Amino acid sequence: MNIFNTKKEIKSYLTAEKQKNKTIGFVPTMGALHKGHLSLIKEAKKKNDLVVVSIFVNPTQFNNTVDFVKYPKTIENDTKLLNNVLCDVLFLPSAEEIYTQNIVSDKFDFDGLEHQMEGKHRKGHFDGVATVVKTFFEIIDPDIAYFGQKDFQQLQIIKKMVQKHRLNTKIKGCPIFRENDGLAMSSRNTRLTETHRKAVPFIYKILEKVREQFNVNNTLEITEWVEDEFKKNTTLELEYFTIAEEKTLNEASALWTRHSKDITEEQYQEFFSHIGAGFGKPLLTMHNNTEGTISYTNLICIPSTRPFDLFNPDRKSSLKLYINRVFITDKCDALVPSYLRFIKGLVDTQDIDLNVSREMLQNNPAVSKISKSLVGKILREIKKVSIPLFSKKKLLCQNSKIKS
Repeated sequence: MNIFNTKKEIKSYLTAEKQKNKTIGFVPTMGALHKGHLSLIKEAKKKNDLVVVSIFVNPTQFNNTVDFVKYPKTIENDTKLLNNVLCDVLFLPSAEEIYTQNIVSDKFDFDGLEHQMEGKHRKGHFDGVATVVKTFFEIIDPDIAYFGQKDFQQLQIIKKMVQKHRLNTKIKGCPIFRENDGLAMSSRNTRLTETHRKAVPFIYKILEKVREQFNVNNTLEITEWVEDEFKKNTTLELEYFTIAEEKTLNEASALWTRHSKDITEEQYQEFFSHIGAGFGKPLLTMHNNTEGTISYTNLICIPSTRPFDLFNPDRKSSLKLYINRVFITDKCDALVPSYLRFIKGLVDTQDIDLNVSREMLQNNPAVSKISKSLVGKILREIKKVSIPLFSKKKLLCQNSKIKS
């Protein structure tokens, strides 16, 4: 196996090989190789005359410096594994070799793919990924590059980058390799504590059950079921769960992100039935997109039947809070006062940090602004409904009686 550390050396070698009409398969990695990586190399060897593997821990795709420093580095073992699978070329550059003077990523437009899923939690991550992959493609000029489907969003983003920059490399996605208990193989798995390692097969079990439900239940039901299952787990906390369209990565379940004119009455009815608003037609449906000093979307309804505990001062809120389409909590009582907590639905905003703790939401300034705006909208709409029970005056009167 030939090992190169500089761009000049590897380009010179591969240019000479290409002149012999040899095809090149490329497998980019960050090292700490496992069976998943080796399967990519074996696949590349089937279709190409030469297989090039890179090992490069890319600093610009890490949002957490500690994560970058602690990323597992096992070069000696990696080299042995590559020799065992008859890898032809190993490219082992330094950060200075790849980035020259400034270790910063370029800016890319992936047509919105970068704002979905991981992109909501790791700002700039995919710019870093695309920067180094594009650089490697320019150095190695591979015919085919191989990526695992485990990082599906990354795979779609690389395909988009190749398309938009009109690169000549074909992108091949390869199946996920898993441990016997279902955990997807990953270099980072070595950093799991013993407790977490025992707990994480739960994720695969959930995904298998989701697969079984997919042709039976709708995406909203499935999403809520997953969220409920993770709430029961005392070791793992769910960051996000998304059922998305393959090419756009848009969430299939985010009904409220669509324009109201594109949603049928039956779709609204189905949505409210699944969030526990009953099976009858709602008395009132409110689907609004508010922009200004505070921006948010609400999709809420007033049930057509009065809840038995309508005037209970201890009644909890039924509104779900989402931040940028990521479910946060259904226990944010600060969104509406107690006399409006019979309302069902959700609020989605981008004006609250995704990392905010659920405890801090009760006193969050953005939540207070949303609440003030939302309550005003609700009361104005209720006033238009000619049913005394739901008039603003009656509601406030009933509420004041309870307090006294």
